[in-house]
Amino acid sequence: MLILFLQRVEKRCNRYIQDFSQLSHFHLSLAATCTLLVFLTGGDTILSVMIGSEELSESTTWQFFQQQIDSPLTAKSGREPFHHTSKMVHRLFPPLLGKLCTGCSLKELVYFTTTLGYLAGFFFFMFFSKLVRRMSDRSSALLLTLGMCFIFLGKLFFWFSADGFALLGLLLAMMTRRIEILFVVLCMAFWTDERAIVASALVFFWHSVDDKNQSLFSNKVLTLKRFIKFNKYQWMIIFSLVFHFSIRFSLARLYSMPSTTGITQALTEAKIVLFEHRKIDLIPMVTLSAFEGWWLILLLSFSALGRLVSRPVFAIYILSFLGPLLVSYMVDDMTRSIMYAFPAILIAFRWIYAVFEPYEVRKILTGVLLLNVVYPTYYLAHYVAPFFLRILKHSLN
Repeated sequence: MLILFLQRVEKRCNRYIQDFSQLSHFHLSLAATCTLLVFLTGGDTILSVMIGSEELSESTTWQFFQQQIDSPLTAKSGREPFHHTSKMVHRLFPPLLGKLCTGCSLKELVYFTTTLGYLAGFFFFMFFSKLVRRMSDRSSALLLTLGMCFIFLGKLFFWFSADGFALLGLLLAMMTRRIEILFVVLCMAFWTDERAIVASALVFFWHSVDDKNQSLFSNKVLTLKRFIKFNKYQWMIIFSLVFHFSIRFSLARLYSMPSTTGITQALTEAKIVLFEHRKIDLIPMVTLSAFEGWWLILLLSFSALGRLVSRPVFAIYILSFLGPLLVSYMVDDMTRSIMYAFPAILIAFRWIYAVFEPYEVRKILTGVLLLNVVYPTYYLAHYVAPFFLRILKHSLN
């Protein structure tokens, strides 16, 4: 009886998926749908913007952000090295956008930057679905993109956070076929948040996978010798990193800004976060909840890539994926930091779609979507419950 019921549900879902996939403006419609779902399942930022914008005048982060808008290169935090504002001195892309709102009040600035974040989220959904569609079909693009609405990655753009511009930059860096655009979007990502620099290793690996001459899914195993024959996209990523650090060190010398975070300082901050703030106990839960059902796709790729690539290349992939995870454990906002590892999901999906039949991929993605819907989004020490759980809670009360 249960199997029959599940078969009927699957059949009905497939019909809806097929109908939606036939829409003429598929990617725009999907992005709009995903944005609406985020608002319904955790878009509490809308209310907090309307209600709490006046209270932000007491926020040192927003006060320093206003200083950066007025004088991006000379704004001084004046706080201890571990304070959030001390890490913002080289995050110059958000203040550059903020200059479009020069002269605005704090409330207007909050509305303006939040609106830009919402737009970044909308375009992230749209370009994400386009990239998935480029290597698969519309049904898979629909299911994989919808699954993003129910994890923190989809919700991050609709919080008070500039990380959305960095994540959008990384996605566009994976999607573009033009090296000049690759350079621009990487600069946007690097100057928004330093965690994008760590995640660029996954983008680097992606372009090795995505290149037609070194396809990971050809009959040949991807050896280290073939992997290090970098294509033009990989060379541009290397150039972008060198360019970023060159400018960064130059600004540090000219304006007495910190150039990088020292290893001792980073380890000290990690000790404070993990032990003094008691976040070490959260690591298993945060890691599991960060990608929720998408871990199924990642684990499938981990188990198979060992057979498709040589051991050194497989080690590079694992290290590229572990980089954002390990960095996230050194800061308070672990969940937000882990989101920078999202390119690994696209790499994993590319393998799954190449190996499995399309109907098998749809079943896997349907399972991932259901897991993401049922399992609450976990952010640090609190839950952001899915919409239907909120309805149930209010009904019981």
